[in-house]
Amino acid sequence: LARIQLLRQQHDQLKEKATQLDEIEIKLRRVQDENESIATLLSEAQTIASKEREQRIELEKDSDEVSAQKADYEISMVAMRHKVARVEEEMKNLRSERNRFSGLFDEVISAMNME
Repeated sequence: LARIQLLRQQHDQLKEKATQLDEIEIKLRRVQDENESIATLLSEAQTIASKEREQRIELEKDSDEVSAQKADYEISMVAMRHKVARVEEEMKNLRSERNRFSGLFDEVISAMNME
């Protein structure tokens, strides 16, 4: 009888340990599921970070290109200002020549009228 009670007690203990093992297994599965979720989120975060890095690199390239275009534009504007200044100087010289020739022409006409 004592042996039976001991066996029952051991059986109950084994049942309790089996229940505890089941609970541990359930918790372990939850932890594994959470780890998988975390791994998925981490992978998504890495993908997003990679895309952001690529976009930042692309924006830097675009920014560099815009800066180069701006520098080219500024150089062109300086060259255009120099050309405008040369044209204005040439126009001034041409007006001066015109006035000088106009004066000479007036003198020739006056001289012809006097003759």
